[in-house]
Amino acid sequence: MAPCRFVSEVINEKDLETVAQKLCAELLESKRTDVNLTKAAVNFGIGPRSLDAAMAQENNHKVMLSLAKDSLEALSAFNERGGPKYHDK
Repeated sequence: MAPCRFVSEVINEKDLETVAQKLCAELLESKRTDVNLTKAAVNFGIGPRSLDAAMAQENNHKVMLSLAKDSLEALSAFNERGGPKYHDK
């Protein structure tokens, strides 16, 4: 399989460390479950998959996230335009 390369931002080499630190800080603020599901989705998307399989995985992730206790915290933070305080539950 050919290597996959993902680009989220194009930057100058001199800004690499600053941008990497910013990205790491954002990941650390994210809920662990969200990061794990994102990684699973990326890994699932590498290679030939059917649209039905991809949609089934997305639906599964939505159900998993909606059942988590932290989903209510995420909604409240969004509605209040504040930062969520996740407990990884």
